[in-house]
Amino acid sequence: NWSIAKATASVSVKTNLVYNGSEQECLESSVGVTINSGSKATDAGSYTLKATPKNNYEWSDGGTDLREFNWSIAKATASAPTLYDTTETYDGYKHYIDVSGGSEGTIYYATSSSKNGTYSSWSSTKPSLTNAGVLYVKAYTKGNDNYEDSSVAGPKSITINKKTLQYSLDVGNYTYDGNSHNAGIETGWNATYMEYSGTWNATAAGEYIYQVSLKDENNYQWSDGTSNYKSYKWYIYRANTSSASSSDKTYNGSSQTGVTGSYVNWSGTTSATNVGNYTAYATPDSNHAWPDGSTTNKSYDWKINKRTVQTLNWVVLFFTFQKVLKPLYM
Repeated sequence: NWSIAKATASVSVKTNLVYNGSEQECLESSVGVTINSGSKATDAGSYTLKATPKNNYEWSDGGTDLREFNWSIAKATASAPTLYDTTETYDGYKHYIDVSGGSEGTIYYATSSSKNGTYSSWSSTKPSLTNAGVLYVKAYTKGNDNYEDSSVAGPKSITINKKTLQYSLDVGNYTYDGNSHNAGIETGWNATYMEYSGTWNATAAGEYIYQVSLKDENNYQWSDGTSNYKSYKWYIYRANTSSASSSDKTYNGSSQTGVTGSYVNWSGTTSATNVGNYTAYATPDSNHAWPDGSTTNKSYDWKINKRTVQTLNWVVLFFTFQKVLKPLYM
């Protein structure tokens, strides 16, 4: 007697399959088997290959039944998105982080106001910035059935620079002339973005302050890079035309004024009736000064002199005619 023994059937499956978007075969090798099902798949996951020994073949344990072999396709790692720094100038609109890639899943973002600060919770909402400032962004691609989460990219930033506004004032300085004057000649005034305070127009002599400020200091700046208000001093100087003088008077029984002047305020005794010595004080009014530019008061002495009475000479003429004595005033 003699015999031919059955050959040994075998199945070997691959262990390093990773999702690649295409259908993949799990068999590493097989001998003497019929593949019943489950040898191919596309998506990541766990699968079962079913095989039966062919005629003249048996499993190593002598069996010839249908057997199962487990295999899998591992998830691929999603590629991280690529972030780019984004720089804009404030215009009142949203500006979004510039990003590419991340097509294997949904991109999630986290943001912070400082590069090394605490970042927000992850969100699929694409970050944007409207107001001037800096927003730092990190991102990753969140996996799905076929992809693991990617590594984290970033941080990159969205930078919104302040919009620059031009403004200047050529300050005017004047001498009082009774007319209205303004702070000067301005360039770049725009009521949409700016507001003013202080004094723009004036007539009286004095020192004035005119200020221009930005309505929105957070999003706008001056050409020098500052956002604080601009302050300008301007002047209407006193006119050096005050004058004053005094003159003596002679008693006449009525009130008389012993001083005169232009653009001055008087104190002391400016008028009197009786004989005597008097002093008046002149101070330039608020819009004028003495010719030398000073504004201190000046004293002016004056007096009312006694009136000189002329002696009457009597010539007595005696008239014998009618024996009447008549005086004659000469």
